[in-house]
This record gives sequence, C-alpha cells and structure tokens, in this order.
Amino acid sequence: MQVAGETPRLAVRPGDTIGRYRVEAPLGAGGMGEVYAARTVDGGRPVALKLVRTRSPGAIAALKREFRALADVVHPNVVALLELVATGGHWFVAMERIDGVPITEWARPGGRLDATRARAALAQVADGVAALHAAGILHRDVKPSNVLVDGGGRAVLLDFGLAAPVDDAGDAAPALVGTAAYASPEQAAGRTPLSPATDWYGVGAVLYEMLTGAPPFSGPLLAVLRAKQERDPPPPSVVAPGVPADLDALCVALLQRDPGRRPAGEDVIARLSPRRRPRPARRTAPPVPFVGRDRELAALDAALRASRTAPVVVRLRGPSGIGKSALLGEFGRRAAAAGAMVAAGRCYEREATPYKGVDMAIDALSRQLEALPAGDVVPLLPAGMPALVQLFPPLAWALRLEPGGRARTEPTDPHERRRRAFAALRELLAGIAARAPVALVVDDAQWVDTDGADLIAEVLRGRDAPPVLWVLGERTGTAGGAVDAVLRAAAAPPRTVDVGPLDPDAAGRLAARLLADQGATPDAARAAALARDAGGNPYLIAELCCDPDIAGSAQAVALDAILARRIAGLSAAQLQLVRVLAVAARPVPRGVAVRAARALGGATPDPTAALQRARLVRAHGPRDADLVELFHDRIRDAVLADMTRDAVRDAQRQLAAAVERHGPGAADSDALAELYAAAGDRDRALGHARIAALRAAAALAFDRAARNYRLALELADRAGDDVRLQLYVGLGHALAGAGRGRDAADAFLAASKLSGGVDALELRRRAADQLLRAGHMQAGLDTIEPVLRAGGMSLPATPRAALAPLAWGRIRNRARGLRFRERRTDDIAPEALVAVDACHALVTGLASVDPIRAMTFQTEHLRRALAAGEPARVARAIAAEAGHIVARAGRHTPRSRRLLARAAAIADRVAEPRAVAFVAGAHAICAFHAGDWPRSRRLAERTLELLAGCTDVAWETGTAQIHFSFAAANAGQLTDLAARIDGWIADADDRDDVYAGSMLRFPGIYVHLARDEPAHARRDIATALAPWPADVLCIQRWNGVLYSVLVDLYEGDVDAAWRRWQESWPRYRRSLVRHVAQVRGMADTLRASTAVAAARRRGARGRRREWLAIARRHAGALSRHASPWARAMAIAIDGAAAHAAGDADRALRLLAAADRALDAAHMPHVAAGVRRVRGQLVGGDTGRAIVADADRALRALGVRDPAAIACAIAPGFAGGAS
Repeated sequence: MQVAGETPRLAVRPGDTIGRYRVEAPLGAGGMGEVYAARTVDGGRPVALKLVRTRSPGAIAALKREFRALADVVHPNVVALLELVATGGHWFVAMERIDGVPITEWARPGGRLDATRARAALAQVADGVAALHAAGILHRDVKPSNVLVDGGGRAVLLDFGLAAPVDDAGDAAPALVGTAAYASPEQAAGRTPLSPATDWYGVGAVLYEMLTGAPPFSGPLLAVLRAKQERDPPPPSVVAPGVPADLDALCVALLQRDPGRRPAGEDVIARLSPRRRPRPARRTAPPVPFVGRDRELAALDAALRASRTAPVVVRLRGPSGIGKSALLGEFGRRAAAAGAMVAAGRCYEREATPYKGVDMAIDALSRQLEALPAGDVVPLLPAGMPALVQLFPPLAWALRLEPGGRARTEPTDPHERRRRAFAALRELLAGIAARAPVALVVDDAQWVDTDGADLIAEVLRGRDAPPVLWVLGERTGTAGGAVDAVLRAAAAPPRTVDVGPLDPDAAGRLAARLLADQGATPDAARAAALARDAGGNPYLIAELCCDPDIAGSAQAVALDAILARRIAGLSAAQLQLVRVLAVAARPVPRGVAVRAARALGGATPDPTAALQRARLVRAHGPRDADLVELFHDRIRDAVLADMTRDAVRDAQRQLAAAVERHGPGAADSDALAELYAAAGDRDRALGHARIAALRAAAALAFDRAARNYRLALELADRAGDDVRLQLYVGLGHALAGAGRGRDAADAFLAASKLSGGVDALELRRRAADQLLRAGHMQAGLDTIEPVLRAGGMSLPATPRAALAPLAWGRIRNRARGLRFRERRTDDIAPEALVAVDACHALVTGLASVDPIRAMTFQTEHLRRALAAGEPARVARAIAAEAGHIVARAGRHTPRSRRLLARAAAIADRVAEPRAVAFVAGAHAICAFHAGDWPRSRRLAERTLELLAGCTDVAWETGTAQIHFSFAAANAGQLTDLAARIDGWIADADDRDDVYAGSMLRFPGIYVHLARDEPAHARRDIATALAPWPADVLCIQRWNGVLYSVLVDLYEGDVDAAWRRWQESWPRYRRSLVRHVAQVRGMADTLRASTAVAAARRRGARGRRREWLAIARRHAGALSRHASPWARAMAIAIDGAAAHAAGDADRALRLLAAADRALDAAHMPHVAAGVRRVRGQLVGGDTGRAIVADADRALRALGVRDPAAIACAIAPGFAGGAS
C-alpha cells in the first residue's frame, strides 16, 4: 500500500523504450512497482507493463512469482501475462491491457445498482476464479480494483502479485495477505494454510460493494480486521433495500466466517446462471493427469543413480499418445525434487534450428545455472566457453560471462570451433555432475538432427565422458538414424525403456479422474470400460472421457471419428488455421499462422483461443510471436486426411508467404525451402534452400548445410550450369568443412564436370586432395592423374620405380638452392599454382602411407613452389622438405634446421595462417622423428591451436593429432592420451577419414593395454588395417605387425609373436618403409624383444644362441641409431640378453643403466617396466621395494596391471622375469 502523501518514484517516463515496448503513460502505482500503458514497438499492440519499483531480490522474486503463477493459464476472464523481461536494469511483466473500470463502477452506473450488469459481470468473475482454482492457483487479493470490466462487458481478473499455488498458499505468509476491506476472516487472523474459500470470500465482499456501494466493513484497519473475525456484516438487503434476493442470499453465503460454509465455484456459478457451466482454464500445454508407470519410473530412477559414476543413456520408446512426455515430466519433477539438475528439451519434426532438441535442453540448463550463486558458477567455466556460447548464447548470461571476459583468439575454422564447443560442453557437464546428479532429457528425439546427434555423441564418447544421464524419448515407427548414431557413441550399451499402454488399474484410475473432472458421477465400471476400450492409451482415454457424445462404449478407432466430427464442426476460420498448422508440422508464430489462415479464406477474429478450448491447438502465449501448434500428431493426421492435394499445396504456399512477410530467420529458410518445394514453387524453394545452406554453414551446422545444398541441387534441375556449379562447390566446401573428404570429393568432381579449363583442373585437384587426405588412396591417385598430366608430371608406378626420380630431384634441388622471386598469386599462371598444389596433395596424402613416392613428389613440390614464387606455398614446401630429411635420418641435420628456420621466417612474414600452421606442424613432425617426444607433443598441440584458425585443414589436423598421440604414447603419457584419443578416432570415423582413423588407432593400443584390454586392442588393429590392401606393405600394414606383436608380448604369447616375425620380416626387408628411421627403430626393438623372450623360455636351449644373436644384431643397430631412446633400448636388450645367457651380474648392471637412459630419453613407462623386472631379478626385500616403486610409477601413468605391461614393454621379458 502507498503511504499518504508519498509520490511514487516512476521508473520510466512516457516515450521511453524498454525492451520491445514503448511507454505511453502511467496507469497506477503500488507498494512494489508501477503499471504503465505501452505498445509493442513492432506492431503497436497495446499492453500494460508492471515494473518493480526497486531491483531488490524480494521485489524481483515477487514479480517472477506473479508471472510464473499465471503465465500458462488461458481463460477469457483472467488477464493474459505475455512475458517476464529483464532489460536495461528494468524488471517487468508485460500483460494484456484492459481498458476498463472497476467492477463496482460498472455495476453501479451513476451510483445506482444495475442488477443485470452486476449478475453478468459477477458470473464472469466467478468463472475466472473457478478457473484459477482448477489450475491450482489462489488469487488471495480479489477486490474491485483487481477486477476490471471493459466496454464490451468482459470482466477480467488482474494483479496476481499475491497469487500462490493452492498447495503452497500459507508458506512464509505475512500477518495479512490481501487488502483489509476485502480479506477473509482467516486472512485477517493470519491463519494458514489458505484455501479456495478465501477467494470466494473476496468475491462476496466485491458483490457486497456492488449491491450496497460500500464494502462489508469500514473503519480503522485494526477495527476492520477484528470485526471480520467476530461478527457477520449486515445482509446487503438491510443496507440497501430492494437488492435482488438471489444476489443478497449469495452474498451472505459467501461472507460466512467459517470457510467450510461458503459455497464453492460450481455452486456460485450455478446460482448466478443456472444454465451456465464453468469454463475451465487451460494451460498452454494441458497435461493428461499422470498415473501409474511405476515400472518405468523405477527404471529411470535406477539409471539416474547409475549415472553418478558413468554416463548412462536411456532410450525411452513408445507410440504417439502413449504418455512418454507425461512420464518424462514426472521423472524430471521427481529427480529435481531429489536434488538432481534436470534439463529438458523437445524436438519438432520440421523445425530447422541447429542442434535441434539439444538446444532446448541447454537453454533449460542455462536457466538453472543462472539461479546458482556466482561463486558456484565461475569454477564451472570451461576453457572453450566462447565457442560454446556461440552455439548456445543463453549460457553467456547463465555463466556470468562479462563482455570481453576470458578473451582469447577463437578459431576461424568452423569444424575446429565446433570441436571446441563440444569439448567445452563436456567439461561444463562434468563440472556440474561433480556437484549433483545431472539428467538431460530430449523428448521426441526421433527428430534430432545430425548436428544435435553429433553433439550428444561427442559428450558421451570415451571413458572420460561426463557422468550424466541422457534420456531420449523416441516415438516408435519413425526413422531414428540420428538417435542410432548417438547410441553407437556411448561407451556402454543404452538402456531401453519401452512405454506401452497403462495397466488396467492405472488406466481405470486415469479414466475415473478425467470423468470426475468433467463433472460425471463417479462410476468405476464406466471408467474401467472406457479405459479398456481405449486400449490403455492415455491420450485416447482422455479424448473418450472428455467427449460429451461418448456414452461409455467406444472402440479405439473412435478417436478418429471424434476428431473428424470436431474438424467438421469447425468454423471457416478455425478450419483454415488447423490446416495451416497441419501442413507446418511444427510450431509456428501465432501471427504467421493466423495470417496464412486468413489468406486461405479464414475470417477474423483469431480463432486460436477457441481451438485451445477444444483441445485441438496448443499456444505458447497470446502474442503474435508466440508459437502455436496442433495439440497432437493424431489431430494432424486427421486434418491432412480431410485435405485434397491441392488444398495441402495451397496451405503450404500461403504459410510460406506468411513466413516471408513475417521476416524469415535463420531457421525459417529451411522450412520455406521445404514448403515452397512441396507447394511446387521450385524457384522460390531453390532461393531459400541456398540461403538456408549458407546460414547453416555459418552456424557450423555442416550436415544441415549439406542437406540444404543437396535440396537446392534437386530443385535446380532446370537451372543453368553456372548455378549448379556454384551449388556443387558450396556442397564440397560444406562437406570439407565437416571433414567428410570422400563426400566433398564427389561434390568437387561434379563441379569440375560443369566447369572447364584450369578451373576444372583445380576442382579435380580439390577432389583428389580430399580423397588422399582422407586415406582413400587409389581413388585419390586415379583422380589426380589428369591433373598431373596437365602439369607435365606422372606418378611412378611403384615405390621402387620412384627411387631414380627421387635421386635426380634431390640432386637438382640441391644445385638450384632455395632462391626464389616472390610474386603475388594474381601474377602467377593459374596452371602453375594447380601443379604446385597437386604436388602438395600427393606429398601430404602419401607421406604416412607410401613415403618413397611422397619424397619423390616432394622434390617436384619444392622445385615448382620456388619457381612459382608464392611465399606461403614456398614456406610450406621448404618445411615439408625438412620433415622428409629428419624422417630418413632419425635426427635433425644442419640442413633440416636451416630449412625449418627459413620456412618459419617466410611464413611469419606473410602471416598466412595455413602456412604458419603447416610450418609449426613440420616442427612437430621433425621433433617426433628425432625422438624428442615431449617437444613433439608440445609442438603438435601448438599446431592444433594454430590450425583452429584455418579452414579446410582436416589432413593437417589429423596429422598433428597422430604425431601428438604417438609422442604421448612413446612418452608414457597415457592418461592424457586416453582423454583425447577416443574422441579423435570417433571424429575421424564419423567423417570417413580412413587415414586419421587408422593411424590414430595404433598409439591407442598403448591405452588399451594400460587398461588391460588386449582384446579391444586387437579389434582396433583389425579396424585400422581393414581399409589398406594386404598385398602392399604400406606403413599402416607394417604398424599392424608391430602392434600385434606388442599385444602378443603383453599376453605372454611369445610363439605367436615370433610367428608374425617369420611371416613378415622378409617382406619388410624388401620394402622401402624401413627407410623411415623411427619405423626401423621400433622394428628392431620389438623383434629383438621377441627373440630374447624366446631364448629365455624353457626348452629353448637348442635355438637360444640363434635367438640371442638376432637380438644382439638388432641391439647393435639400435646403438647406432641417432635417437637417444633407441640407444637406451639397445642397453635394455643387451641386459635382457645377458640374463638369458646366464650372466646375472652384467644383466643387472645393464638394466640399471637402461632404466636411467630410458628416463633421460623421456620414456618413463618403459623405464619403470625395466626397473620392475630388475627388481624381480634382484629379489628379497630390496627387489620388492624396487618392484613397488615401479608399480607406483606405472599406476601414476594410468596403468591398471603393472606386471603385465612391464612384460610387454621391458625388452625381452614377455612372460615374466624369472
């Protein structure tokens, strides 16, 4: 209440714009705020704005409570609350503006009672109050100023600042809730809890003033409050003789001091209008009451408990209308009440927002995070937050991100930005899950798009996935390809919860509740019959129970008849609106739907409210911008069944036109393309498909972009070649951005056929580049052959045939030197650039597959790049030359160092991001081939950061990941490797990147062995080898031999390991892969280890000398190797051989020296393995202490079974040290 003489401090002035509203004039003020007349800026719609006077937590909480109590209630006699807004320091609720007068003034024009007016207005008030109670809300402040009547006689309840749920109407209540003159006796006494009878007392007090001109009691505040509790007011007929007797009696009844003696809603309405039935309030999404489902809830509860230690996926399946959404809602309420953080979203069939379904869940998560104290939120901020906020902007507010906060250079490569965003979401969820259980619920997940599925899959992927529960509600009978992809990514098999019909008892209880809600006489037999005839389907039970023409016996097909009858009884405006919503198949803005319906012949006014009351439509608010949709898919089916094909096309065309006039957003272009295509307007559909593709690519939703490009190509069958050329090029870039090399190549090849001259060659080169980078070697070589011929080059038929041109190329390049005349790209013949880039494609594509032919083309690459003079390409070619030198030598040479320095200087000077990143990658590769694992790992990580700022760098990214992984594995950093390798492999597989997917699996073998999973290791080796021809000993095939031997040694199967060497060694000796120093070093190490282990076996005496000789030859080769790690391995092998030969003292001395050398070579896991076997050989307390120390070191590196891993990696001790 306002203090006398106090002037309210107005928060805004007329003419101000706050949010999307322009303030016109003040309407009034109260204790907590002011009310203003305003209009929307865009459409000029009149509204009222209720602003809080201060930004105190209490005032804001009250405003939120008022809004949330009524936001979803739809009733003609309850004011519509439009939105709750916080902007520019203001907090306010926008609501429907009622231009009217208090009900007492309306009922007493000129100061005299108009009984007809009074009766009609009060009947509406009673209807509104009853509707509130049916929706579970008490008003608690019914008084004349809170009931306005407009010029048309519509009475509307407003001001819900004191409203509260019926079940919560007494919590923390002040001494007086309400306005003294109209408060009930129980309010005056401060008794709690309050009940609906409290509001009916207020209605009685309003009626008393309507009849008499004054409230029931008047005087000082305390006297009024005391009087209400001690006596009844005189009947209105005593104060104002001549009032209608029925209104007099109703008023006396409503003002009874005992709440239990006051009439309830239906009685009040019946007294005012005997033939009138109350109009129930409808929530915007009116639920069928939840009953039963104990089994399903128990399964979900168990899944939530299990998710505290590991991620869990539940696939909740059932047909449309079976009650999946109600079950998910009940589960969410129960889980939240138990302390879990529940974030729920829903998908729509033809909605085209990026990350469909998931975005709603993340928005829900944002709202919950926003409610947490800032001190709890800041520690949750992941490193990749800027990228994540780009995908889900509401998180910025929820996580208190300041403008410019956590500044860092964000990648321009869209694929990398998306990868960082996904990784950030994993980190965020892990942080939240460490504090409380987390459940992410996606309803109607059958409509999840590929991008949304990719996001969920990435969060689930790997053993370090955040321990959260994902519940995917899925309608049976629909394609679930995206959901299937999600489930494949999960580390553990998904749990399936099938939702079927309600059991007979629950179905009967549901029917009984619904019948009671309709005012039917309780009849258990009738309820059971309806439930039985509805087949236990909750939606069908509701339709049967709520239909007035169903007598009590109906088959399941009766629903179609009910819906058909309802549709047939619709007005023209209503019919056209449901037709528009049926063809939309997704929520659309209310104003758009109504505009389209009117264009089809539907008349004004807007029929949405009537369709809501008929349970045919659900609206998400009363504004034109609020979404509206059909209430259920069965309604859509019934509407479409009643439409001709021409009618469907006409509705699609008008809906598309209405969307365009509304101003299509990023998501609408997809829908417009589909609508116009379905309506036969191919030209407009094509235009919108192209826009949608561009917008999707900009939003990093690559699969959506590709889908829209493909739709555009289907629609462009009559377009010119230039249009189709642009579309194929766009498709190629979208697929390349997603790292899908093979599909991108197909698009570029199709584009090349529509082009000519050097442009066609360049597009073919791009196609070949994508194929080679993705590991599709033969297809890439076949594709690039015409490009090579055009540049005067050819591909040597075999690696051996490449040796002569390789030697000649090196001689020629050494003689030529690195001189070049720098030129701009525009000044160089396009054919020359195509030739340089074709060589680069072969160098990069063949480097880890066929290194000799890659080296051959590297000589041509360097020569042509220097001749062309484009500096970025020159830097790239020089850096590649350094990499090949170090790969052959196993160490840096003076020339390799000079080359890297020259390449870096050029790249840094021209500041071309791809060249800078490529040179950094060359540094990482050189460090790897020189055996400097920590430096290689650091440089590879830096390369990945640089590549994030580049585009179309899938191969470079994969190569950096591969060298990071091999370096981490060789350095024993298995925990760090395990955190990344699964996601990288899965990403490569998803993109059909054969090269990266295969090569990454090999260092991953160390992770599997650290986890004591040799069977998994063997499966990954088989998967890695599958794409590569068995008759060619490429590096992938040779890696298959090496890592299979490693697994054999881990399992102690020395015989199997030696058989592999017997089968493969002759091919290796004839092959050219041995020219790569690190390949030689690992082959020497593992073959020597196997030979010593064979010599140490019982019964090996006859061949022991032979095996030890083999081991010592390999040890000698390793001792001459340029890398410190190889020389350390030579010492370890000599020690193992000495032990096998019976020289224990020498063995222990050498093993101790190997331990120190391996540690200095940055291989702590191998050092610990050697230390462990040395401890076993020493024996006694000293030996046990050495073993314990080694075990601690190995466990710290992530090893589950130190004894097993030591036998595999300590050279010569497979099967144990004894």
